[in-house]
Amino acid sequence: VKTDFDIQIVEETKTKLMFATGAMIHSLPNSPSTVRGQTAKYVFFDEHAHFLNQTDYELEQAVLPMISRSGIVIYVSTPFGEQGLFFKKWTEQNNLVKVKIHYTECPDIKEEAIRNQYDEITWRQEFCNEFIGEVNSYFPYGLLQSCIDSEMEVMT
Repeated sequence: VKTDFDIQIVEETKTKLMFATGAMIHSLPNSPSTVRGQTAKYVFFDEHAHFLNQTDYELEQAVLPMISRSGIVIYVSTPFGEQGLFFKKWTEQNNLVKVKIHYTECPDIKEEAIRNQYDEITWRQEFCNEFIGEVNSYFPYGLLQSCIDSEMEVMT
């Protein structure tokens, strides 16, 4: 197989690409129990903010030994609320290199053709890369907070 970049792929399966140079890309399972035991130079967590039910933390714990001999972990994602490990790393870890790409930096995205297909929160997260809090809440915290009267006495 020959690509536009003059890179020769000698083997391609659902989970592996092998190049003529001997380099390989493996697609690993999103399961801490089955991902263990590999060695890697680079590990990419794709759409990391969307790893649910603590799998973001569990997978990181399983993967870090894979890169313990000078490997690199790269987290890639669109935001998904103010939750999880991706949000925590983005907002709290200043030692990471962070790259944010707004849709206006992508000349082939035509806003007028797709904007009306998304609600405001989804648009802002998926295309503007904004972390919007409480994406899974039916009643946003701000709305509930506005219903509280701080002058009111609680009767017990």
